Amino acid sequence: MMPFAEWSLRFPALTWLLETELRVSLILVSAMGIGALLRRRSARVRRMVWVVALAMSLGFTVAGLVRAIDGLLFGPRWVTGGTTNLQALEGALFAILLLPAALLLLRLCIAWFGVEGMLADSEPVRATAWLADRRRIASSLDMAPAIPIRVTTRLTSPVTVGLRRPRILIPANLLDADARFRDAVLRHELAHVKRRDIAARWLAGVTCALQWFHPLAWVVSRRLHRDCELACDESALGGGLSRAVYARHLLALAGDFGSNASLVGFGCGVSELRERIEALAGRRESRTVPLPLLGLLGATVFVAALAIELPRPRLMFIPAAEEASGVELRPEAAAPPGGHRDADVDRRPAAATWTAE
Repeated sequence: MMPFAEWSLRFPALTWLLETELRVSLILVSAMGIGALLRRRSARVRRMVWVVALAMSLGFTVAGLVRAIDGLLFGPRWVTGGTTNLQALEGALFAILLLPAALLLLRLCIAWFGVEGMLADSEPVRATAWLADRRRIASSLDMAPAIPIRVTTRLTSPVTVGLRRPRILIPANLLDADARFRDAVLRHELAHVKRRDIAARWLAGVTCALQWFHPLAWVVSRRLHRDCELACDESALGGGLSRAVYARHLLALAGDFGSNASLVGFGCGVSELRERIEALAGRRESRTVPLPLLGLLGATVFVAALAIELPRPRLMFIPAAEEASGVELRPEAAAPPGGHRDADVDRRPAAATWTAE
């Protein structure tokens, strides 16, 4: 059986990907555990856990992909026919892994263009009641009062879209909503804007695209979306609306809000509405967790992920004459810094990092 150190040299790209997946798995499993401990706490705290976990996962994923591509293109070259075939196989496997990621990223871009088309078909809200309530609620949330509100006939429930310039889209049938319902809608959607939930949604989308084969990435992304909505529900209830009345308003909004908006914006379909109504009906504690404690846990997970490193052999310069000789070159286990080797390692001169067969 091929030693792992030699395997990692023959397949540098796949080795970097394997190391990346171990790190990402540690981060996501830790986030799931922390989220389980916080299940009876405020949704805002859980949202923070999911955002940090996805951000760290995306960072490690991008770094791993860069190193994998570098290893695939500029790693050690093997000159015999059999190993050349293995290199071609590694390139094919790497391309197979990247193809679904590229398709998912393309889907996000198509969704973004779809939302832009929806915005182009919408019109600015001119109802004075909506504009006055927007100014009042934005002021209470310490936000700029000029967040655009647009009306469309292509939606059945409100949605917030726009990464750089957030905008609130409301269905045309809600223009005549009563004051309490209007207040709840604006508080909820403006809370999305204040917490930058659109950026969090894009973070989740890109992470799931690059980690399409990792089930925990999709689970954490879904929980992020759920807790963003629950946190904004908590903000909407801050206007004095009772949970029962607010739940009835949510039921009135049940419907399909559009697949494009669901990918790059914040809205809610039937299944998500059911979860939100169940959360409103349940009695949850709203106590928060000290931020220093969460920061310490996050730093510990990050350092532990950095510490994961697969064994790799040390490389030495191969003269061009040896490469042109047409013989297979294979790595030897290099001596550790102390100068000692394990008993089961072939004892050869320490300088002979490479040998020819």
